[in-house]
Amino acid sequence: MSGEIVVGFDDSVGAGAALRQAISLAGQMGSNLVLVFCTEPPSASAGGAGDQRDVIASIAEEVLGRGNALAEAAGVTSRGEVVAGRPVEGEHIALFEIALA
Repeated sequence: MSGEIVVGFDDSVGAGAALRQAISLAGQMGSNLVLVFCTEPPSASAGGAGDQRDVIASIAEEVLGRGNALAEAAGVTSRGEVVAGRPVEGEHIALFEIALA
């Protein structure tokens, strides 16, 4: 079986456990992984919102890079997606977008 497995990843302990399970499952099924980092964008009225977006983007890139490296070390192909919104909402959006692709 192929296809993609989607897992939320923010480098927390729980996300690390979920990623390890997803890597194992992807390896068994021959699937690719999609790591989703979800962030609620800063309010436009917040001072320095542009700077905050840059910091968030940098953090997301670092976190997803670490997750992708773990997958690669296990021989699993992965990619990262940054989704704007609250984490649960963002992961659902990512799932729908991937399902429709």
